[in-house]
Amino acid sequence: MAKAVIRYLRRAPTRLRKFWISWHHKNIYTARQIRQLARYETGITDVVDGDVSSRSGCYAAFVIFPVGRRIPENVLRAVRAMRSLGINVLACLNAPIDDDVLETLKPITHKVIFRNNIGFDFGAYKDCVTFLANGTADVKRFMLLNDSVYYSQKGFEGFFDGLKADFDVVAAFENWGDRTTNHLQSFAVSVSGYVFGSNEFQEFWARYRPVSSRLYAIEKGEKQLSEAILKRCRTSHVLYTCAQLAETLGKLNRQMFCDDIIVPLQYRHMLPVNGRRSFSLTNNYRSVIDVVNVTSPIHSGAWLFPRFMDAPIIKKDIVYRQRFQFWEVQLLFKDILSDQELSEFSTLVRSKGNYEKLDRIGLMRYELGIG
Repeated sequence: MAKAVIRYLRRAPTRLRKFWISWHHKNIYTARQIRQLARYETGITDVVDGDVSSRSGCYAAFVIFPVGRRIPENVLRAVRAMRSLGINVLACLNAPIDDDVLETLKPITHKVIFRNNIGFDFGAYKDCVTFLANGTADVKRFMLLNDSVYYSQKGFEGFFDGLKADFDVVAAFENWGDRTTNHLQSFAVSVSGYVFGSNEFQEFWARYRPVSSRLYAIEKGEKQLSEAILKRCRTSHVLYTCAQLAETLGKLNRQMFCDDIIVPLQYRHMLPVNGRRSFSLTNNYRSVIDVVNVTSPIHSGAWLFPRFMDAPIIKKDIVYRQRFQFWEVQLLFKDILSDQELSEFSTLVRSKGNYEKLDRIGLMRYELGIG
């Protein structure tokens, strides 16, 4: 029966195939996974003690998906930076690593956690929260981080110090482009011990089912986690905002001309460019801010925030999701990243490719926000 449906879909019109994929994902795939995960306890398969045990009470769940059983240097650099700041890092690995990589991790982490990748990053977050909540740790600050971003050296210190700041919640970025709700972006969020121990925070994770779906992780994970945090927190702070970017660009003391490649492909029509596709950033920064604010700021401001606000994190999927072309990325970041960093970042972007490499069904899943 399943093979007959697949054969039919391959011959069906594109619009019908998209409708069926969307319906199946929501009503069959997701519903089935929710039922199967009703009694989910943990995806953790092993825990190895690291050598770092700071009394700071600050813990970070750093979710990593090793490729080829290795961990990129930028991720190790981030872990070392956190160790130097007294942060107890739970390196949560969603794929296996070689023994020598484990020996590299142990001296710079509090725990190395191995799991089966159920539910991707959000499934790992759930397991780490449960692991800490069920243990004896006195959690005064808890961070959620993952390797969906590239960690450059520029701005490192301010970034991690910012996540440790004395607010009930700190996020690197927030998204106001969604018309249904704003939300904190979960690749870098930090909460106080007060929020970590609250009923709202813990009950969210107890309810959350780690469905292996990008769309589910955004709608039921990222957005509802933000709601749970904001219901309890008394103070909040975002490190890199459109308001701060606008203020910084408004204070440029000389006229700065830029090409329109500084914003994603889909939004370049919003810029007041001349025939050469360049414009004065100094005089027209409001147009740029409108672009950055209309969607995910870390994607739309991929070059702007590192260039003008020393943000050390760059989304690795900016070519895969066709925000920028590969040659544009290499041109934009050559003055922000060191030669070694640009080589590593370019390699990671190359290995991910872009969505056009997907087959027909995969492409439709991508266009529907599922993949």
